[in-house]
Amino acid sequence: MRTLTAIVATYQRRAPLQRLLAGLRQQLDADPALREGFDVVVVVDGSTDGTIELLETLAFPVPIKTVSQQNHGRAAARNRGLELAGGEIVWFLDDDIIPLPGLIARHRAAHDDGDPHVTMGPYPFVAGGSRIAPNEPWTNEVYDEMTREGRARSADRFASGNASGPTELFRAVGGFDEGFTGWGCEDVELGYRILRAGYEIRFDPDARAEHEQVLTLEQYCANNVSNGRNMVRAIRLHPELVHDLLPIGVTLAARRRRRSYAAALYRAFPVRSPVVFRVVASMATWAAVLEQRITEGRTQHALYVAMIAGTLAGVAEADPSGELVARKFGIVRSG
Repeated sequence: MRTLTAIVATYQRRAPLQRLLAGLRQQLDADPALREGFDVVVVVDGSTDGTIELLETLAFPVPIKTVSQQNHGRAAARNRGLELAGGEIVWFLDDDIIPLPGLIARHRAAHDDGDPHVTMGPYPFVAGGSRIAPNEPWTNEVYDEMTREGRARSADRFASGNASGPTELFRAVGGFDEGFTGWGCEDVELGYRILRAGYEIRFDPDARAEHEQVLTLEQYCANNVSNGRNMVRAIRLHPELVHDLLPIGVTLAARRRRRSYAAALYRAFPVRSPVVFRVVASMATWAAVLEQRITEGRTQHALYVAMIAGTLAGVAEADPSGELVARKFGIVRSG
């Protein structure tokens, strides 16, 4: 087996990180052969919740290197881990995922053939758990698509929360772009550069983890504003990404109907102001809190509106021309 460094960037998530490491330890204890050539780098990105103290006292079956830095965001934290990685392969893991049996073995075996590529595994939400996930139907559809095709065919399919590849591959394409701050799109932009460099992003449905979300409704909606701004930044860097990030076509039938209604409304009232979208997002978030209580999380219609309005607010902030806002509604302006 080739040597492998697992990289975990973490911020204010002591308990989820502890759970992740416990899950990795369970697999390493069950198959001691996996310990050979395996180490972990944890980059603590400005946490003040006792994460450092936990790592200082943690007994673990393979070496863990802990690095603490001021809060610079996920891209910078992951790059620091990439810089320090000693393994031939690096494996990026989000701090709030739960490793399922066989996860380490799948990522280690994926790179035994020496063919440089990235392997990505799924990490859907924990079955039956609480989740803030109005986008879950799309995510599940994407996982099904990649399972059929065995790969990510476009950059918007790439997520680095459970992804591995040769250390030198990630370094050669430049790692994560630290200009992406807040939440969103740093994965997509990196995936674009990986694919452009000629490498495959393969999908292994059996390299499986689960996502136990640690997020409030308000945090989720704030993340979507950040995601909208970062979408525009990614498109400015790589104009062809507009087709992935703001596609004209919609695959889910329910979304096609929603978009047609929204597009008709936008044509009647072509809003460009991010303030308007923020107000709509705020009102929809309030409605989502009520919906969550009434339906016990079974439906998330208001949250979907909040997600889209928040994203539009971020897009409108970063692109005052209104061109990309219109495209979010499926409208391409002529001229």
